Order: sequence, then C-alpha cells, then structure tokens
Amino acid sequence: MPTSIICITCNHLPYTKLCIESVLKHSKDFELIIVDNGSTDGTPDYIKSLGVKYHLFSGNMGCAVAKNEGIRLSEPNNDILILDNDNIIATPDWLQILLKEDGDMVHPYVFVSSETGCTDKVINRDFYHKYMSLRQKSLQEDDTDTLKDVVKQTYGDTLEGFAAEFVKRRPQPGPPWPGCFLVRRYVLNKIGLYDEGFGKCAWYDVDFAKRAYRAGFRSIVTNKVFLHHFGSVTTRKSGLSGDTKMREEEIKSGEYFKKKWGGTAQKDHLNNYTVLSVEQYEPRIKNISGFLSTQEQNKLFELSRATSGVRLELGGLVGLSSCCLALGMGCSDLLITVDKFEAAGVHGATRKLIDGIQSNRPSFFNLWHHSIRTLCPNKNIIGLIGHYADKLQSVRAVLGPRQIALLFVDMDHGHESTEYVLHNYLPLLADSGLLVFHDHNAKHFPEQFNLIQAAIKANSLIESEIVHSLLILQKA
Repeated sequence: MPTSIICITCNHLPYTKLCIESVLKHSKDFELIIVDNGSTDGTPDYIKSLGVKYHLFSGNMGCAVAKNEGIRLSEPNNDILILDNDNIIATPDWLQILLKEDGDMVHPYVFVSSETGCTDKVINRDFYHKYMSLRQKSLQEDDTDTLKDVVKQTYGDTLEGFAAEFVKRRPQPGPPWPGCFLVRRYVLNKIGLYDEGFGKCAWYDVDFAKRAYRAGFRSIVTNKVFLHHFGSVTTRKSGLSGDTKMREEEIKSGEYFKKKWGGTAQKDHLNNYTVLSVEQYEPRIKNISGFLSTQEQNKLFELSRATSGVRLELGGLVGLSSCCLALGMGCSDLLITVDKFEAAGVHGATRKLIDGIQSNRPSFFNLWHHSIRTLCPNKNIIGLIGHYADKLQSVRAVLGPRQIALLFVDMDHGHESTEYVLHNYLPLLADSGLLVFHDHNAKHFPEQFNLIQAAIKANSLIESEIVHSLLILQKA
C-alpha cells in the first residue's frame, strides 16, 4: 500500500533540507506532504519548489493541528508516516522495512539525542556525550554543510554505513518515540485524528497513543531501522525553547489531559504508551498459572517484542513463558519450544488457557498446541517433544542457516542440564542475542550459578538485567 509521509516544519531550513533530501533518496512508493507552521526563514519558498503537497500556516499552530492537516491532505487509503520533527535523517529502505513490520503503529530505532535513548553498547552514554559536544557547533552555525559535518563526525564515514552495521546486531531498542512512527490507516479510521485541544507541543501524542491502546491496537519498536535525530531543534526554533514558555504549554496540556482522562499525562506516558504488559495485550493471560511473576511475564514479553527472528525456549513447562514469547513476536518470527510435554501436564500453564478444555498427560501436547495457537494466532510456533539434550539436532534442522535471537532456559533441571545447554546451545545464539535464564531454583543448585558465571566470562556475555528470578544476558 502507498504511504503518505507527513513532515512538519517551522523555521529551520538547513535541517529541513537534510531531512527532505534523505526522505526523497531513501523512500519508495510514497507521497510527501509538508505542513509549515508559519516559517519566515525561506522554508515556504523551498517547500513550493519541491512539487509536493503542502499547507502553509500563517503562524505556529502547534504539532497536533499541523499533523491533522497533513493527514487530511493524504490519500484516503494510505498508511501514514509521521515526521513530527524535520530534523530527522532517514536511512536506506526505512519505509519499506517499517511497512513490513507486524504492528498497528511501528516506531524505528531513533537516536533521540538524550541519555534515556542510549540503550545499546554502541549508542551508549559515551556516544551521547560525544554527539552533544559536536551538536553545539550545529546549534551555533545552523547551515547545511555544518550539519553534514556533525553527522559525519558522529557516525564515521556515512550515516548509511553506520545504520547498516548497527541493525545487523539487532540491538534492543528503547521505548517508542512519537516524533517518527508509522500508523496504519485503519487505526486512524477507528480512533480519529489528534486532539487539537492540547497545547502546541505537549501530551497530544500521549493522548493519541492512549486512545489507540484502549481501542486494542499495538505499538512496537523495530530494531531493523536506525534514524538520526538532531534533537531540541523544533522547540528552539519555534520560540518554545525558553523554560517559561515551554512550561506554560506543558501545564496547559497537562490540565487538559487531566480533565479529559482523570489522570496525569506523565503517568500515562509510561503506563499506556511506552510500556505494554503481556496481560494488557492479551487479557486471557491472567487466567494462566505458572512460575513466572507478573514482572517476569512482562519482561519476557517486552524482550520478545524487541527481538526479531528466532526464539528458542528450553523447558519452562511450555505454558506461561511460551505465551509471553509468542505474543511478543511478529508474524515473520519463529518460536521453537522444547519440553517433555507429557510431564508438563501436571503444572503446565496452558491448562487454564482455554475455558472448557481439561488437560491430561497423554494428550497434553495436543492441548498445548491448540491452546497456544488459539491464544497466539498467526504466529509461527514449533513444539518439539522431549528433553532438550535429545532435541539438539532437531533444533538445528529447524534453524537451518539462521541463528537464535533470544534463548530462554528454565533452570530447574539441575546443573548437568544447564552445563549441556551452555555447551551445545549457546553457540547457536547470534551476536548481540539475548540469553534469559529462569533460575527460580538456583538457590537450591549453587553449581548452576557457578556455571553461569563461568559462561559469562568464557563467552563474552554481558549481564544486562535481573528481574526477580530472570537473569538476562546479552552475547557480545
């Protein structure tokens, strides 16, 4: 389906030129729509010279009004890619990749020039501080050549080359950023446009996301696209960068949000936009029993949502963890799960998945297969019966040339099984892949803890996070 790319501009022509040049260079099968918020620096003349759809406001109407105008100008059946900021630089095939992702709203990995966006071993705090020192030059001089030089010094030879190497590692992306995302047309048809009752630059996007979330739509972040964002250019150039003016707009929007929803925008920004729990995504998950806490369920779900490719589950009673992994997958991803299904029937989480179905040991695999496919439709899931020590060759046959992006291991089978997994399955994990141990019995098996610590040192594993009894490692 063709796409309408909507770009909002306001008084920063050098950034606008870089943005538009990159969009025209790296996009296919699209229409470009530019909405200008009262620029006086020559931007309107530049827009007119492009031969694209546009609307020129006489003053700064704010982001929500400008976005809505762009959407109204778009072809009625097109999906919409919002460029809230025209200080973004696109990279090769970005649009085509976003369109292929399995999400109602799809966000690319954007370097948002803030420490909270530093979620990777390359895009880290050192990278952020290096960029910020270079960025001062762009803020002072504001010409296209200077901006290009800042980008080159930040990313090396070319941004395109950096982006290509960066996404190969499938980094774990940060939270969704509303400044650039793809929204499907059916979402807009269902929930409508942005609410123009908000101020010029705050919380209208949280309101939009909240309405989409309540309507049952899913927002994802893909790690297959990397874009650059200069940061804080729009508000500075539009006259909103002063603390007083910005604060006034935030207070106005916050009060409107509270009146509309009865809560605070700050809280909802976290709870309804950047965070989506597995139970919120699939309410029936609350009826599933298992050994994962709510926090562990949500973390496993989030990790799966941020991962692209093959997930392998070893053990875990093929129930709650399987559902968390499967629900977080895209339609092109694959989950392979290995367990002794007949033994799992005693405590198997899938016993309560579907009302009216009772499990028993002889038919547990059929029950699991039916239940998880009912709960997770349109997902590629393969179940292998047996202990994972006996199913290594089967897993390799299913993988073919692919590697594992996320390996989830239940540790309650004793240190011998853990040692086998580390020796035989860890080599199948891709670089930057995630290794997640569910070690709820680790305190009873100190040998397992020692094995994992040795594996961390021997295999360049990085301890990423501990969430209750989930130990999350990343392969360097």
